[in-house]
Amino acid sequence: MRIIFVRHGEPDYAHDCLTETGRRQAAAAAERLAGEGISGIWASPMGRAAETASFTAKELGLPVQILDFMHEVRWAGFRVEGVPEDGHPWTLSDWMITREDFDFYANDWRKHPYFAQNAVTQEFDRVAAAFDRFLLEHGYRHEGTRFLCETDRRETLAVFSHGGSGACVLASLLALPFPYVCTVLPYDYTSIIILEFPVRKGEYVHPRVELFNDTTHIRGKSEGPKFQVKPDKKRDERENRKEKEPDHIPTIWLIGDSTMDTAKEPFRGWGWAFPRYVREGIRVENHGTSGRSSRSFREEGRFEPVKEGMRPGDLLIIQFGHNDEKDDERHTDPETTYTQELQTYSEAALAVGALPVLVTPVSRRFFVGQKSLMYTHGEYPRAVRVLARELDIPLCDLEKDSRKLYLTLGEEETATLFVRSAPGEDPNYPEGHDDRTHFCAKGSAVIAGLVAEELSRDPRCARWLREDWRKVAETAGIPALL
Repeated sequence: MRIIFVRHGEPDYAHDCLTETGRRQAAAAAERLAGEGISGIWASPMGRAAETASFTAKELGLPVQILDFMHEVRWAGFRVEGVPEDGHPWTLSDWMITREDFDFYANDWRKHPYFAQNAVTQEFDRVAAAFDRFLLEHGYRHEGTRFLCETDRRETLAVFSHGGSGACVLASLLALPFPYVCTVLPYDYTSIIILEFPVRKGEYVHPRVELFNDTTHIRGKSEGPKFQVKPDKKRDERENRKEKEPDHIPTIWLIGDSTMDTAKEPFRGWGWAFPRYVREGIRVENHGTSGRSSRSFREEGRFEPVKEGMRPGDLLIIQFGHNDEKDDERHTDPETTYTQELQTYSEAALAVGALPVLVTPVSRRFFVGQKSLMYTHGEYPRAVRVLARELDIPLCDLEKDSRKLYLTLGEEETATLFVRSAPGEDPNYPEGHDDRTHFCAKGSAVIAGLVAEELSRDPRCARWLREDWRKVAETAGIPALL
């Protein structure tokens, strides 16, 4: 077995994504890796690593699987006189060698004052233990400084991560002190490291370094036409504008109809509960508006504040269809005007460096017996799927997922997700109300969980979710589907 470790490309740390240079590096790395016989791709859940992996995934036609434990490590949490409060492990490791001539093999680095109370020490243990479990899934049991081979399968795996979490894994696999790896073993942007584990089932083996810190795919080529940045006046204007503005909070923008908007009690679109699935430090701007189609939303000027507010690295989630189907001035044709409107929104996001996500319209609750559900959206969901594929942008197939959910729950349980009232219970509906389109608070949380599940499948979107989003979904009542 071979494991190829790749660090992310040049990052925009503020938005947890790649810079333009980083994207060119990732594209060059993908071309370089195309001939390595990679059978599986894994990545950290953080945006800069997942985005780097996406280039190789596209090149090879493979999905990117997320390794939650490979997110970048934390450090600090301690006070030592003369040491920066941030406790940066690379700086401290360098000091241990250059200032103190610390013998890493005669002494335990964990007990050194720089690391004894440093959070990175616990992070090292976390990452190393989790990667050992990953290795075991692929047939290698880590025992001390050697590995018991329990497989005869030959495969090449690619893991995209960070300088810190990558250093933790390398130190563990190669039985080297973590600070030593941080100091003397470079791990540059999109550098490639290959470890080979001999395939000898039933025997103890140890990994061999086949390649280390290879950057030939980018080194010395930055002046060549392949890596040359073409003049882009609009991009320069965006960068200048960003520098003059206060720090922008990474934002998920939602545009759509009543099945998304916050509405008024008891009506709750899925956008109402969606923020509970999003990680800290992310703002959710829900501009979904009841009664709007993709056309009327734009014609009423409701997209303008979104368009003005979007910044590079933001996410724009687009869901229309319910009112596009209406036979009035809101109507759009799924083969022409509907697709054109969705493309307008998507291209507006791409133009500023944001990422659009297309969502198929959520299913209505129209059962035919207990095991069948009516299709009420005609060709609109298919149009969304086709456009997402053509634009190569993420798709959230909410129509498919919600149908699966309703059929799994059955008619009676599905009804609890929608607004309902008995006669005399709600003064707005004196004769009672049995809604088959609009969700209640419970339904909002459940459908938002389906959206989160779809986002988690795409490395470009997974980074926006909190690590324990699945637990939130289980609390909402959909553990069987996640």
